Amino acid sequence: MTKPSRKIFLGICFFAFALCLGLLFFQQTKPKVFLTDVANSLNPVALHQLKNKIQHTDLQKDIDIYSGNFISSKIPHVKSFEHINVLFLGGIKFVSLDDLAQYDFIFTSTLYLHNFLKANHIKSYLLPLFIEDKKIKPSACALHPKNKNCFVLVIGDQPEVIKVLNKTNTAYLHYIKLNQKTEKHLLSKMQNISSIIVNNSAPVNDSMDTAPLLLYAISRHIPVLSDNVLNIYGNTNMNNINFTVLFADTLSYYTYESDIYDFLNCPDCRLKKAEKAYFVLKHLYTAETAAHNIAFSLVSNEDFVPRLKNLITIIAPIHAGLYNNGDYWLSKDLEHAFEKIKLNSLTVFNTSLYPHLGDSSVYIRGTTILDKKYVRENHVSLMYLIFPYTDKDNVYDYALSMQEEFGYIDAVAISSLEVTQAAQKLGIKAYYLPQFTNAEKFYPEFDESKKSEVLFVGQNDFYRKAPRLVYDAGLPITIYGPKWDGLAQAEYVDNKILRQYYSSAKIVLNDTRPDMKKLGFISNRIYDVTASGGFLISDYMKEIEEIYGDTIPMWKTENELIELVKYYLDPKHEAERMEKAQRAKEITLKYFTSEIAAEKFKTVINKIR
Repeated sequence: MTKPSRKIFLGICFFAFALCLGLLFFQQTKPKVFLTDVANSLNPVALHQLKNKIQHTDLQKDIDIYSGNFISSKIPHVKSFEHINVLFLGGIKFVSLDDLAQYDFIFTSTLYLHNFLKANHIKSYLLPLFIEDKKIKPSACALHPKNKNCFVLVIGDQPEVIKVLNKTNTAYLHYIKLNQKTEKHLLSKMQNISSIIVNNSAPVNDSMDTAPLLLYAISRHIPVLSDNVLNIYGNTNMNNINFTVLFADTLSYYTYESDIYDFLNCPDCRLKKAEKAYFVLKHLYTAETAAHNIAFSLVSNEDFVPRLKNLITIIAPIHAGLYNNGDYWLSKDLEHAFEKIKLNSLTVFNTSLYPHLGDSSVYIRGTTILDKKYVRENHVSLMYLIFPYTDKDNVYDYALSMQEEFGYIDAVAISSLEVTQAAQKLGIKAYYLPQFTNAEKFYPEFDESKKSEVLFVGQNDFYRKAPRLVYDAGLPITIYGPKWDGLAQAEYVDNKILRQYYSSAKIVLNDTRPDMKKLGFISNRIYDVTASGGFLISDYMKEIEEIYGDTIPMWKTENELIELVKYYLDPKHEAERMEKAQRAKEITLKYFTSEIAAEKFKTVINKIR
């Protein structure tokens, strides 16, 4: 070998040796992760991914993770204070606060325990329960539930559910409680489960957490029906809180027996929700996300807050399962309309774990005041003010009273033109965006069993004059809604079939809350009734008159109301009534559909961005 060649060779060898030393040194400085897992709370896949992620962080110390529910035993003492000591508590109900001081980081899988520790001034980070992130194919029974080998899995003491299943001849398997033995058995039968119905006490014994079985079911697109997080008395079922905050409106909920029938009788509806639930699980509750969650919190000392690009979250200011709430249905109609124009969207609730999951959010603003703490920074935020709830007598005073709340968000869409203009004068980014109807849900559909002479659907609030006046005048009126002291046919009409009642009535009454009338907010009932081909008589609002002209007769005095009802009930005026209803329907479908509203929202959101 010549001298130059020898020098080049030695140079290459020296460089390789130095590189090896550098790599060796780098590997030695990588933090190591050790696990003490009492209850198999962190599965091997999660631990492997966690190690990989932590080794790519700036952490210099080794990490000891202590994981488990620690229900029957005390929280273990840390092995080395030279390490970063991490405790994953899981979803236990009780914990000794004195044992927590030795840990640098505490992770909890339930919002309940997270808030408990926070109330006791102990810093903790959320780490929801998760499963291995595999791409699992949908269950055959979820896609084809009528297969003779498929069955509904019922978990919990639910006599009302069993009664419906027996009446409908639906095959089911019933477990009162879940435990390790039953979960293992059911996991082996997962492909035969067409859907799961679970009640608030069922998910896991002595825990506030969601059963892993349910996460596996959601990963296979198996629909889940849960009893409402609020029972009919308004009390919260605490055992179910975690389940509902994790998946929001991607699960189905029941309060009434009719909700169970709806769930069983619409496979397509079930599967659509199941696909949304899978979308949420895939992005939030997998081992990969959990590993990223822990690594992020260890480095930043902050909770991991997910953010999905190109997703609009529609935040409904209600609890999960309150299907008789108008805010909920407006949110769902908007979500459906967004999807029709190829915008990915998801309805969530105030109680959801991650209400700002998307990179932009629409806050539905009715009676619930928007708290600044619920608005996320670096996030496109748009309030949709659908109606006021105020004692202010004019639009300027009302806009002034809302100025601070408007300032929390990037822009506000308002369903009153006058309030929009007043807000703009105050320097608020405000856009006029009237309420709307879902024309795929509200359309003419006469039903003989639901026909009525005069119809009113709504709660008996202090301002409901029209139904009572018509009733007192001895005219034939049918009422649906709560608080009517025996006058109502029923307290609840399912929004999904409300069109049948509107389409089958000769006259539908509308009366407007005083603050809405003063400030120019048109009731959503106007759009839904007219889209259904119904004929409306309303209390007077100039805003309605400007849009609908004479197609919606209106009254200012009690006598005018009675005379209008008598006039349009007269068979001699049936043709006039039908002609006006047709013209009103054409106006609504031309200007006030959810698709039109979605396009307007899209324009506003793009302007904010």
